[in-house]
Amino acid sequence: MSRRWLTLVMCAGCGSEPTPQPQFHIAVPWQAAQIPCADRSFGSRMEGILEIGGYPNCSLTVDPTLLSVSGSCPDISTGCFRPLSLDYWMHSTDRTQRAILASLIGWVDLRAQTLIAEGVNKEQTSVPVNLDASTGQVVYTNSQLAALPDPPGRDLCTYTGTLDLNDALIWAKGRLTQQSADYNIGCITAPCAASNLEDACNNNLLP
Repeated sequence: MSRRWLTLVMCAGCGSEPTPQPQFHIAVPWQAAQIPCADRSFGSRMEGILEIGGYPNCSLTVDPTLLSVSGSCPDISTGCFRPLSLDYWMHSTDRTQRAILASLIGWVDLRAQTLIAEGVNKEQTSVPVNLDASTGQVVYTNSQLAALPDPPGRDLCTYTGTLDLNDALIWAKGRLTQQSADYNIGCITAPCAASNLEDACNNNLLP
Protein backbone atom coordinates (compact mmCIF):
# COMPACT_ATOMS: atom_id res chain seq x y z
CA MET A 1 0.00 0.00 0.00
CA SER A 2 1.48 3.36 -1.00
CA ARG A 3 1.40 6.35 1.32
CA ARG A 4 2.05 10.01 0.65
CA TRP A 5 3.83 12.35 3.04
CA LEU A 6 2.58 15.64 4.43
CA THR A 7 5.21 18.19 5.40
CA LEU A 8 4.41 19.65 8.79
CA VAL A 9 6.18 21.35 11.67
CA MET A 10 5.54 18.86 14.48
CA CYS A 11 4.58 19.69 18.06
CA ALA A 12 7.32 19.71 20.63
CA GLY A 13 5.78 17.14 22.92
CA CYS A 14 3.04 15.56 20.75
CA GLY A 15 0.69 15.55 23.73
CA SER A 16 -3.03 14.93 23.71
CA GLU A 17 -3.99 18.59 23.30
CA PRO A 18 -4.13 19.93 19.72
CA THR A 19 -1.09 22.09 19.00
CA PRO A 20 -1.28 24.76 16.26
CA GLN A 21 1.29 24.50 13.48
CA PRO A 22 2.28 27.25 11.03
CA GLN A 23 1.67 25.52 7.71
CA PHE A 24 2.00 22.34 5.70
CA HIS A 25 2.85 21.58 2.10
CA ILE A 26 1.08 19.00 -0.03
CA ALA A 27 1.66 17.61 -3.53
CA VAL A 28 -0.71 15.07 -5.09
CA PRO A 29 -0.58 13.58 -8.61
CA TRP A 30 -3.79 13.39 -10.67
CA GLN A 31 -5.90 10.69 -9.03
CA ALA A 32 -8.73 10.14 -11.51
CA ALA A 33 -6.61 8.23 -13.99
CA GLN A 34 -9.26 5.53 -14.26
CA ILE A 35 -11.30 7.97 -16.38
CA PRO A 36 -10.07 8.08 -20.00
CA CYS A 37 -9.20 11.73 -20.55
CA ALA A 38 -7.31 12.31 -23.77
CA ASP A 39 -8.28 16.01 -23.93
CA ARG A 40 -6.86 17.76 -20.88
CA SER A 41 -7.19 21.28 -22.26
CA PHE A 42 -9.46 22.09 -19.31
CA GLY A 43 -6.43 21.80 -17.01
CA SER A 44 -5.67 25.51 -17.37
CA ARG A 45 -9.11 26.27 -15.89
CA MET A 46 -8.81 23.94 -12.91
CA GLU A 47 -8.37 24.73 -9.23
CA GLY A 48 -7.71 22.40 -6.33
CA ILE A 49 -9.50 23.04 -3.03
CA LEU A 50 -8.25 21.12 0.01
CA GLU A 51 -10.44 20.93 3.09
CA ILE A 52 -9.15 19.48 6.33
CA GLY A 53 -11.59 18.48 9.06
CA GLY A 54 -12.01 21.40 11.43
CA TYR A 55 -10.37 23.99 9.19
CA PRO A 56 -11.35 26.43 6.39
CA ASN A 57 -10.61 25.23 2.88
CA CYS A 58 -7.37 26.05 1.11
CA SER A 59 -6.81 26.82 -2.58
CA LEU A 60 -4.07 24.85 -4.35
CA THR A 61 -2.45 25.10 -7.78
CA VAL A 62 -3.22 22.56 -10.53
CA ASP A 63 -0.59 21.80 -13.16
CA PRO A 64 -2.45 22.44 -16.47
CA THR A 65 -0.82 19.47 -18.21
CA LEU A 66 -0.26 16.83 -15.52
CA LEU A 67 -3.32 17.88 -13.45
CA SER A 68 -1.24 17.36 -10.30
CA VAL A 69 -2.05 19.56 -7.30
CA SER A 70 0.41 21.31 -5.00
CA GLY A 71 0.61 24.16 -2.55
CA SER A 72 0.80 25.18 1.08
CA CYS A 73 -2.00 25.67 3.60
CA PRO A 74 -1.79 27.41 6.98
CA ASP A 75 -2.90 26.47 10.48
CA ILE A 76 -3.10 22.77 11.21
CA SER A 77 -2.93 21.11 14.63
CA THR A 78 -1.66 17.78 15.83
CA GLY A 79 -3.77 15.89 18.34
CA CYS A 80 -6.67 14.73 16.14
CA PHE A 81 -7.52 12.43 13.24
CA ARG A 82 -8.02 14.82 10.30
CA PRO A 83 -10.18 13.77 7.35
CA LEU A 84 -9.18 15.37 4.06
CA SER A 85 -11.07 16.19 0.87
CA LEU A 86 -9.20 17.41 -2.20
CA ASP A 87 -11.81 18.79 -4.59
CA TYR A 88 -10.98 19.37 -8.25
CA TRP A 89 -12.90 22.31 -9.73
CA MET A 90 -13.16 23.68 -13.27
CA HIS A 91 -14.02 27.31 -14.02
CA SER A 92 -15.68 28.77 -17.10
CA THR A 93 -13.38 30.88 -19.28
CA ASP A 94 -14.84 34.10 -17.82
CA ARG A 95 -14.69 32.57 -14.30
CA THR A 96 -18.36 33.33 -13.63
CA GLN A 97 -19.25 29.62 -13.31
CA ARG A 98 -17.54 26.58 -11.89
CA ALA A 99 -18.22 22.86 -11.59
CA ILE A 100 -16.80 20.22 -9.30
CA LEU A 101 -15.07 17.43 -11.26
CA ALA A 102 -14.01 15.01 -8.55
CA SER A 103 -13.18 14.72 -4.86
CA LEU A 104 -10.29 12.71 -3.46
CA ILE A 105 -11.11 11.72 0.13
CA GLY A 106 -8.42 10.62 2.54
CA TRP A 107 -7.03 11.28 6.00
CA VAL A 108 -4.04 11.99 8.16
CA ASP A 109 -3.96 10.69 11.74
CA LEU A 110 -2.26 13.23 13.98
CA ARG A 111 -3.34 11.74 17.32
CA ALA A 112 -0.47 11.34 19.76
CA GLN A 113 -0.72 7.54 19.96
CA THR A 114 -0.60 7.24 16.16
CA LEU A 115 2.40 9.54 15.79
CA ILE A 116 4.24 7.50 18.42
CA ALA A 117 3.31 4.25 16.63
CA GLU A 118 4.53 5.72 13.35
CA GLY A 119 7.85 6.58 15.01
CA VAL A 120 7.33 10.30 14.44
CA ASN A 121 9.24 12.53 16.84
CA LYS A 122 9.57 16.27 17.37
CA GLU A 123 12.60 16.56 15.06
CA GLN A 124 10.68 15.24 12.06
CA THR A 125 8.94 17.53 9.58
CA SER A 126 6.83 14.96 7.70
CA VAL A 127 4.06 12.56 8.63
CA PRO A 128 2.37 9.90 6.48
CA VAL A 129 -0.89 10.99 4.86
CA ASN A 130 -3.44 8.75 3.15
CA LEU A 131 -4.43 10.84 0.15
CA ASP A 132 -4.26 8.89 -3.09
CA ALA A 133 -6.50 6.53 -5.04
CA SER A 134 -5.10 3.43 -3.31
CA THR A 135 -5.48 4.55 0.31
CA GLY A 136 -8.31 7.05 -0.20
CA GLN A 137 -11.37 7.16 -2.44
CA VAL A 138 -12.16 9.19 -5.55
CA VAL A 139 -15.75 10.40 -5.99
CA TYR A 140 -16.82 11.89 -9.34
CA THR A 141 -20.52 10.99 -9.73
CA ASN A 142 -23.61 11.82 -7.71
CA SER A 143 -24.34 8.11 -7.26
CA GLN A 144 -20.88 7.57 -5.73
CA LEU A 145 -21.52 10.43 -3.31
CA ALA A 146 -24.91 8.97 -2.34
CA ALA A 147 -23.28 5.57 -1.69
CA LEU A 148 -20.84 6.92 0.92
CA PRO A 149 -21.59 5.93 4.54
CA ASP A 150 -23.97 8.23 6.39
CA PRO A 151 -23.21 10.45 9.40
CA PRO A 152 -22.88 10.62 12.35
CA GLY A 153 -19.34 9.43 12.84
CA ARG A 154 -17.05 9.07 15.85
CA ASP A 155 -15.32 11.95 17.61
CA LEU A 156 -12.09 12.39 15.67
CA CYS A 157 -10.08 13.85 18.56
CA THR A 158 -11.17 11.87 21.62
CA TYR A 159 -11.77 8.40 20.12
CA THR A 160 -8.87 6.14 21.06
CA GLY A 161 -9.60 3.17 18.77
CA THR A 162 -8.85 2.69 15.10
CA LEU A 163 -9.96 5.44 12.75
CA ASP A 164 -9.63 4.97 9.00
CA LEU A 165 -11.02 5.79 5.56
CA ASN A 166 -14.59 4.99 6.57
CA ASP A 167 -14.50 7.78 9.17
CA ALA A 168 -13.18 10.19 6.53
CA LEU A 169 -15.93 9.13 4.10
CA ILE A 170 -18.65 9.81 6.70
CA TRP A 171 -17.22 13.30 7.25
CA ALA A 172 -16.89 13.93 3.51
CA LYS A 173 -20.46 12.88 2.74
CA GLY A 174 -21.83 15.23 5.36
CA ARG A 175 -19.66 18.07 4.09
CA LEU A 176 -20.32 17.56 0.36
CA THR A 177 -24.05 17.07 0.88
CA GLN A 178 -24.27 20.23 2.97
CA GLN A 179 -22.49 22.11 0.17
CA SER A 180 -24.90 20.67 -2.44
CA ALA A 181 -22.03 19.25 -4.46
CA ASP A 182 -23.26 18.31 -7.95
CA TYR A 183 -20.99 16.13 -10.08
CA ASN A 184 -23.35 16.30 -13.08
CA ILE A 185 -24.50 19.85 -13.87
CA GLY A 186 -25.04 19.14 -17.57
CA CYS A 187 -22.96 19.84 -20.64
CA ILE A 188 -22.69 22.49 -23.35
CA THR A 189 -23.98 20.35 -26.21
CA ALA A 190 -26.00 17.12 -25.96
CA PRO A 191 -25.43 14.26 -25.58
CA CYS A 192 -23.98 14.74 -22.12
CA ALA A 193 -21.88 12.21 -20.23
CA ALA A 194 -22.76 10.86 -16.79
CA SER A 195 -20.49 13.26 -14.90
CA ASN A 196 -18.83 16.67 -15.04
CA LEU A 197 -15.42 15.01 -15.25
CA GLU A 198 -16.35 13.00 -18.32
CA ASP A 199 -17.89 16.05 -19.98
CA ALA A 200 -14.71 18.03 -19.22
CA CYS A 201 -12.62 15.27 -20.79
CA ASN A 202 -14.83 15.56 -23.88
CA ASN A 203 -14.30 19.35 -23.95
CA ASN A 204 -18.04 19.73 -23.32
CA LEU A 205 -18.32 21.29 -19.84
CA LEU A 206 -18.74 25.04 -19.24
CA PRO A 207 -18.12 27.56 -22.02
